[in-house]
Amino acid sequence: MNLSPRQLRILVSLSETLSFSRTADRFHMTQPALSRIVRSMEEALGTRLFHRTTRSVRMTDDASALVRIAQRMLDDYDTGLDAMGGVIERRGRRLSVAALPSLAAMLMPQVALLVRATVPDARIEVRDALSDATLDLLRGRAVDFALTSADPSQSEIRYEEFLRDRYVLLSRRDDPRLDAGQPRDLASAIDLGLISMPRGTAARLYADSAYLQLDMQFRPVMEFEHLATIGKFVEAGFGVALLPCLAAMMIQDRDLVIHDLMGAPERSLGIVSLRGDEPGHLAGLAVQAIRACVQELIALEPERLKG
Repeated sequence: MNLSPRQLRILVSLSETLSFSRTADRFHMTQPALSRIVRSMEEALGTRLFHRTTRSVRMTDDASALVRIAQRMLDDYDTGLDAMGGVIERRGRRLSVAALPSLAAMLMPQVALLVRATVPDARIEVRDALSDATLDLLRGRAVDFALTSADPSQSEIRYEEFLRDRYVLLSRRDDPRLDAGQPRDLASAIDLGLISMPRGTAARLYADSAYLQLDMQFRPVMEFEHLATIGKFVEAGFGVALLPCLAAMMIQDRDLVIHDLMGAPERSLGIVSLRGDEPGHLAGLAVQAIRACVQELIALEPERLKG
């Protein structure tokens, strides 16, 4: 059995119009030509698709089931064509980057401005997502590269670390348990009622691992995917957030303050691309801009962010 995308589109169209004349017009052919195509599909499939009289056209039960499958096949086909076109388009005037929310917020606005300064008509897309999602977008070739944490031993990726992001505590400014004196250590911080990202996120993985090394189990009092939510719960007094410094900087305001944490873990952040893929012109410009902007971020928090 070998049906072309055009034949599948004709099948779906006939199921919608139930009219050979209107479908023939839609595909710019004569009704006899359309009838021949339908017969060839019926022969290939081994079943009758339509009951046709001089007054009406109706689908058979088999056709009703096959149309649903045909539509799914066409959706997949169109998605594949879009992806292929996206690869070519990204080589020209389109840049697409997947980034952790903290990197999307703290790094990519300045990067986008620098790229636009060189290529004013550049189309720039930044997709903020959690770590696994950024890598899925990269593997699906939906983006040029990702800014995230990744295992550099994975054979299909290249990983260029550009930052070590130290974990900190984010609390209310008036929290009496934390002051500008001796910082808390990781073990005693657990008594503060810690709020964190949920299991399955890269940020949580580093925290869990750090507590395991202390023979302790990390059990946050609350966990949220969205940093803005974490910030609001800290502000309301529900606890103290344990976050990478960049994430804490993203939601810090006049009522919240960042504290150092003795023995804090550090997460690795970098540029992730697929091996064998050469960056397009815009991607190359963006990578150069990222390296420069990372140095500016490090200058803001030199003790907590390291290149």
